[in-house]
Formats: sequence, structure tokens, C-alpha cells
Amino acid sequence: MKYPETIIIERMYAGKYIDDNIGHEIINTFKTDNDENYIYISPNGTINSNYQNTKYVLLVRLINQHTFEIIGYAGDLELLLSKESFKFKQKDSGIIESEKQLEIIENNSIKYGGVKINDLLAEQSNAVFVTFKAKNVKRAKKRIFIVDSIDLADDNHIYLPNIKFSKTSLKMYVDNNKNKEAYVKIFELLSDKKVWEDKNTLTKIDIDKPLDKNFGILDIIKKDYDELTYSNWLAYYLNNDLDLLKDFCSSVLHIDIDLKSVKVLREYHNIDIWIEDSNHIIVIENKIKSGINGERHDLEGKSVQSQLSDYVKTANKEAHNRKIHYFLLLPNYSYKNEDLKKYSEYDKYILIRYSDLLDFFQKCNCDLEFYEEFIKAIKKHSTEYRKDLYEIMEDRFVRTIKMKREYYHKNSIC
Repeated sequence: MKYPETIIIERMYAGKYIDDNIGHEIINTFKTDNDENYIYISPNGTINSNYQNTKYVLLVRLINQHTFEIIGYAGDLELLLSKESFKFKQKDSGIIESEKQLEIIENNSIKYGGVKINDLLAEQSNAVFVTFKAKNVKRAKKRIFIVDSIDLADDNHIYLPNIKFSKTSLKMYVDNNKNKEAYVKIFELLSDKKVWEDKNTLTKIDIDKPLDKNFGILDIIKKDYDELTYSNWLAYYLNNDLDLLKDFCSSVLHIDIDLKSVKVLREYHNIDIWIEDSNHIIVIENKIKSGINGERHDLEGKSVQSQLSDYVKTANKEAHNRKIHYFLLLPNYSYKNEDLKKYSEYDKYILIRYSDLLDFFQKCNCDLEFYEEFIKAIKKHSTEYRKDLYEIMEDRFVRTIKMKREYYHKNSIC
């Protein structure tokens, strides 16, 4: 059977699995101890049997539903899955591959930081550890994107015709039969020397690299993306340091509050943070991981009614001639302005980003408990995209390597 030439779009570090585990695709961005490159295709290391003639793997990260940023690509691929594995469903074929994969790892000494890949990821029930061996791997040397909407296309956003990005799938197949136009677009991009580093700039894992300085208590208790935790923490500082509260309202919100009458409330009428004094009502809605809730279209199907509209109604009832201010607190990597315009009453809200919080709180002196931990926590959400995921994965990878090496040393295992 003749298989179509295919490019796999591999979406890096996505899905709930990485909340508690090392994303196996970490190997896609590092060389082995032998200066070789291996590629893992998510979510289970296997591919559809119709796409055995894969020519390239395009490594991307999610920006939004219609946009992926390109990290790099892998070419000159050697498929490391056996023919037998394609006789079974993808989720079952990994089991068939287990012994063959261990043999490949042993024969090629596939190690990172002195530890075999199957030992590093043994606790994660992996049967397939490497999907391809790649002789040609290059990073993008500038920010470049692929999009599935022509309205988003420009010099740095390459439109892929007749392709719709999946919300859930971690890989997409683009072949030169079914998706010829998109295939040609990607192939042209891969051939453009101005886009890519001149040579393979991937490095071996550096086990002596300092671990994440912003790793904090929320990372340990798995609350680093929990909106309630951040809202509680912010409200605690504002409630317990009046000077901080006044400076926050003045510097971040640009409102001069009356400290004699001010109150800071949590979940007042389901609003994350409600601040009021004799002259003002301040509504702050904090959104980290969840979307804007309660979406419903109007009769013409245009503007979208949501919790933003509900909070406007609530504040109006409570106003009693006080001036109302609405704020939407978002991570820098979250919704862009144009994504929010569809919501009714959004025009009443002022957008503040976590980087605004970071700038403010880093300049302040506060003696309350865990203040430095708070600074660490908000740094995570102050970047333009969730690049911390890469740092987190590398950090976990290094920690696991060190743990395994220490175990080997104590037990005299080579």
C-alpha cells in the first residue's frame, strides 16, 4: 500500500495529563546524551496506520483556538514503530510495542542526563517511548504562527486552507492527498531558510541548571491555576493592609478611595472581589483558567449575554448614586481584546493583566505573611503565553533525572 506524504502537527504540552506528569514530548526539544534526536507523538506515542509515510513533524504550542505558534520541526524521520503495531487500534498498539521499544532504547542507549528514557517515565505507564528518530531538527528563529482562519493571516500568520484546528486532539495529520493546499503551505514554510535556525540548536538536558526559582507553595498543592486561591490571596492583602489597598486602587485601578468607609468583600453576589466606599463600587472579575460563564446570545444571535452582564445589573442595583467601576483581571496569555468584544457590557470593563499586578506588588513593601510566595504565584500568569509550561516540564524532567541518579548511586546501579 502506498501511503500519502504527511506532515504531523504535534501540539506540545496540552491536556490534563501534564498537570501532574512530565509531558513525554519533552524529549522533542532535547538531544540525548549521544547527541541524537527522538520525537514522541502525543498522546500515546503511536500514529494512524495511514500516515506511515510521515515526512515532517511540526512542533507547535497553542495560542488560541485558531492559532498555533511554531516552535520547530523535525525531518529526515525514521519511524520506530513496528509494522505489527498497526494491526491494532492506536491505544492498544502501544502494548504490542513495549518489548520492541525497550530493545530500541537499549541498543541505541537512549539516555537523558545518564538515565534511560524508560526509567525516567516508568511510573507513567508508557509502552511507547519514542515514535521517530530525527536526523534534522531545527527551531524557528522568529515568532511564526499557523492559523485556520484567513481573517487572521498576515506575514507572520500562515493560513492553512481547509483545515480546522481541533480543540482536543494533540496531533493533526496533513497529507498531500486530502489536505494538499495546507500541505503545500507547510512545505513552503519548512523550505524557507529565513524562518529556521541554520543548524540544530537543541541541547542536551542540563542537570546542573538551577531549578525554577518561582516554584512555590501553589505548585506543590496544585493550586497554581485556581482562581479562588488567587482571589482569596489578593483580597487578604487588600483587607489587611489599608495603605496597600489605597495604593492598589490608585496605581492599578486609578481610583481614589475613602479609607474610612471602604470594604473589600469576596464573592459578594458571586463577584470575585467587590470593593466599595461611600463614593465608589469596584467590581473585579478574576479569570485564570475558566472561561466567561453563562454565555447566551440575544434574539438576533449577535451580542453574548454573560456573567459580565449580570454583574453590571447587580452593581447598578447597589449603586445608590455611587460611581461604578468594572475590571476584568486576566493572565497575559489569556483572552485578547478582540476575543472579548462579543460580550454584551464588555465595553464597561477595563482590562487589567497579571503583569499589572506583578509590577505593582513588586514595588510595594508589605509585611504580611507569604508575600514573596504571592509574587512568585502571580509571575506565572504574567507572561504573553504559557511558556512556563516548558519551564515546568524541564524542571520536572531535571528533578526526575536527579532523583533517579541518586537512587542509582545509593544502590550501585549502572
